[in-house]
This record gives sequence, structure tokens and C-alpha cells, in this order.
Amino acid sequence: MFGVNYLIAVTSVGVLMILYVTVGGMQATTRVQITKAALLLCGGTLLVFAVLWHFDFSFAEPRFKLCRSARDRSAATQFR
Repeated sequence: MFGVNYLIAVTSVGVLMILYVTVGGMQATTRVQITKAALLLCGGTLLVFAVLWHFDFSFAEPRFKLCRSARDRSAATQFR
């Protein structure tokens, strides 16, 4: 991506990670993993709600509009 040889890039990242764990310890590494997990969960949740909002999903409506719409469209095009 940046014009760096793959082997050099992988080796340098590995060396940096070894130095990071050596200097910061496992406690710092664990905190980074917890932060990454929180960011992934927040991003995934945001993505789910963005998709639901895009398709006009509503928790207030007992019958799911998206499922009904897909069923109606499928039935209308099934016997053409």
C-alpha cells in the first residue's frame, strides 16, 4: 500500500509489537484489546441501527414493515 516490501512491513510490525509488550507490559496490551473490543461493539451497533433506519424499521409497529414489504414484492414478482 505504501510501497514497502511485505516481508519488511510484517517484520517491522512484529518487532514494534514485541517492544510495545516488553515496555508496556501485558496490562497495556490488555487495555488496548479492551479498547478495540469496545470500538468494534460500538461500530457494529451503529451499523445495525443505520441499516434498520435506512429500511424504515420501527419497534413501535407490531408487524415488521420490512418483512411484509419483502413478502409482498416477492409474491408480486413470483408468477410473472
